[in-house]
Amino acid sequence: MANTNFLDEISTIVGQDAMPVWEEFQKISNIPRGSKNEGEIIGYIKARAELLGLKYEIDGANNIVVFKPSTNGSDKTVMLQSHVDMVADKEKESTHDFSKDPVRPYVDGEWVKARETTLGADNGIGVAMQLALMTSKDAQHPNLELLFTVDEETGLNGALALKLPLKANYMINLDSEEGDVIFVGCASSLRWKATLPGVTEAKGNGLVEITLNNFPGGHSGVQIHETARGNPINLMGYLLSKRRDNPIDTILNINGGTKMNGIPRDCVAAVSQNLFYNNGLEDVMGVAKHYNDANLNAKPFELDSVLTTSNPRNVINALSLVHSGVLFLETSKYALVETSNNIGIIHTTKDGVIMEGMLRSSNDYREQVALNLVRTAFESNNFAFEVVGRYAGWQPKDNYRLLDLALSNAKTVFGSEKKVEAVHAGLECGPLNGFYPGMEIISLGPKIVGPHSPSEKVEIQSVGKSYQLIRAIIKEL
Repeated sequence: MANTNFLDEISTIVGQDAMPVWEEFQKISNIPRGSKNEGEIIGYIKARAELLGLKYEIDGANNIVVFKPSTNGSDKTVMLQSHVDMVADKEKESTHDFSKDPVRPYVDGEWVKARETTLGADNGIGVAMQLALMTSKDAQHPNLELLFTVDEETGLNGALALKLPLKANYMINLDSEEGDVIFVGCASSLRWKATLPGVTEAKGNGLVEITLNNFPGGHSGVQIHETARGNPINLMGYLLSKRRDNPIDTILNINGGTKMNGIPRDCVAAVSQNLFYNNGLEDVMGVAKHYNDANLNAKPFELDSVLTTSNPRNVINALSLVHSGVLFLETSKYALVETSNNIGIIHTTKDGVIMEGMLRSSNDYREQVALNLVRTAFESNNFAFEVVGRYAGWQPKDNYRLLDLALSNAKTVFGSEKKVEAVHAGLECGPLNGFYPGMEIISLGPKIVGPHSPSEKVEIQSVGKSYQLIRAIIKEL
C-alpha cells in the first residue's frame, strides 16, 4: 500500500518534474529487494515494460534491460544503469522483516530517511529515475537501454555475470552518492584470503583480554586515506609485536571485523600474560589517545579452555607486515589514492587463523606490486594465500562528448560547476566497460549520506536536480 502521507509531503517540497521519481521510489520501497532477493523487483520491472509495450531481455543472472525507442530522432543509443538490490540493515531493536515488510520512507527537513532501516536510496533512486524515464511520454532522448542489474552490494555479481545484447554508445551509471561530483573512473577491487593452519585447545588460566573497539570503521575505498579512523586489527598486531621475545607456547586467540571490504571497528585478543608484558596496559592507553572515541583496554580474565593458534609469532609478524591504508598516491588529477590495502576480518577458527581483506587500485601494474607485497608478507609467515575474486577498474580519460554535455548542463541545472573525479572504490562501470568497450561513460547521482546503514538519507533537492540533469544530457545525444 502506498505511503500517501510521504508522497503528499514530498509534493509540497519538490516540483512536478521530480514527482515521477518519488512516486516510483515509493512503489519500489514496497517491494523486498535485499541482495540475492531481487526476484520480485525484476518481475515488477518486467511487468511494467510489458504494460508499456516495450521490449526487454533477462539474462541467466536475472539482470534485465528494457529497450525504449528514440523520441528525438537520434540514432544513437544511451545506456542508463543502476542496481536493484539494497543493503538490508536495521536498528538493533527493529522487528522489520526484509523478506516481506516495506521500507517506510519519511521526510526529515531537507532529507528523506527510513524508519528503523536502510532507506535503499542506494541504488533505489537510480532505479526510480530509470522507471520514470521508462514511463515518461514527454522526455526527449535517443534509443535507451535501461539496464537493471542484481546483487551489486555483495560484489558486483550481477554485472560480472551480465550476458545481454547491449549496443550503447554512451553509458550513464546512476550509482554515485556525492551529488556535486561527476565520476569518470573507479578502482579495481581484489579480494584476498589468508589462512594459517594449526590451532589447539588450551587451558584458559592467567589470560589477558585486550579490547580495541568503538573505532569509527568505514568504507575501505573512499575513506582509506583517513588515518584517524585507524584499523584495530593492525593496531592489535602492533601492540603484540612489542614483545619480540614471546615464547612459542604463547596463547593467542584473536578476532575482529565483520566485512572484508570495510574498515573494521573492533578487535579482541585473548593472550597469555607472558605475551602481555608489564607495561602493556600503558602501551594500550598510549595508542588510544590517537583515536577519538575509541575504547582500548586490557584486563586479566580466565576461561575453562581457549582455542589458540599454534603459531602466534607468524600471526603477529603478518599483522606487522601487512599494511592497511594507502600504498600509492594517485598521479592523475582525478583522485587522491591510487592503490590501497585493508585487512577487514580476522578470526581464530578450528581451521586456523583466517584473515580477509581487499586491495584496490587504479593502476594495473601497481596493483600487482601491492599484491606481491601482501602475498609475500603472508606466505613468508606460513599462511596459505589466495585471491578469491577481482573486478576491473575503469580508467579515467579526458575530453569526450558525454562528459562535456554533463558539465555544461550541470552548470545550468545546479547553478555551479560540478567536480570531476575518479572514485577509489568499485562501480559496475568497471566490468561493464570491459564487456562493452568503446562506450563513453560517466557516473552521477544525488547526495546520499550513510548508505548501507539505518542512518542512510538522501537529499531531496539533489534528487530532482539529478533527474533534470539526466534528462538534459540525453536530450542532446
